[in-house]
Amino acid sequence: MQPRRLVRRLPLITLVVCVAACLTALGGSRVRAAAAPVEDPAPADLSFGQLQQEAAQWLGRRVRFTFQFESSPAVWNPFLTRFGTHDYAAAVGWGDDQFLWLSEEFDAPTVLVFARRGTPAAEALGRAHRYARLEVVGTVRQLFLGLPWIEIESAERLPQETGEGAILHASRALRAMEGGDWTRALEDLARAEISNLPEAARAELARLRAICEAEREARKLPVLPPPER
Repeated sequence: MQPRRLVRRLPLITLVVCVAACLTALGGSRVRAAAAPVEDPAPADLSFGQLQQEAAQWLGRRVRFTFQFESSPAVWNPFLTRFGTHDYAAAVGWGDDQFLWLSEEFDAPTVLVFARRGTPAAEALGRAHRYARLEVVGTVRQLFLGLPWIEIESAERLPQETGEGAILHASRALRAMEGGDWTRALEDLARAEISNLPEAARAELARLRAICEAEREARKLPVLPPPER
């Protein structure tokens, strides 16, 4: 199978593609796999950012984390891992610690998970739409160049998500802040906060709002009524 780009805007996976060719030429392998699945009594709850940073620690262990769905690629190169396209469905997405109104985060989804085809988890990935937020339970089956390759056993849709409306208004607020238009920034932040946001996203918008309110107070700008729902 010819190497294929896993998905647009996934720098970490692009890195895997590039380095894997070098490893093949050298006859070496940097894939680490659990000798046998370790069935923990309960999955560990952590953010995907933490899982990514401590990938070796979680090899062979069950984990639970949330992410927002970006896409489900039809074809990818599994390299030396078990995750071939015939047996698995894949999903790419953003971790909760990625704020999607930042272009550098929006353009670089970091989450990569797999579900065996025919399972409820694979069906859940197939139903997911862009920005849907999922809580997944899975096992870190292998590490490839330090990245966790995770087989999920369940995926549950959560009501909180950072959708298009919140992304649009938060992005506008950032542009207004850059231009020193604190009143307009507060208007857009208030509209973004109307959404049913995840806790981390809501906390970040509250931080930005506090900055704008401090700047407005320093300039004695009028207080505007909250936007209509």
